Amino acid sequence: MALDFKLELKKYQPILELEDVESSLKNDDIQDIIDLLEQLTKKD
Repeated sequence: MALDFKLELKKYQPILELEDVESSLKNDDIQDIIDLLEQLTKKD
């Protein structure tokens, strides 16, 4: 029995938890960049 990829893709539903993790990671990356820029521009 061969896999019907088009049929399988129609049945695919993303896991909500994974999407939440992805958005959280993206937000953390942005915050890391902001923190770095703040440190670089800080005058001692």
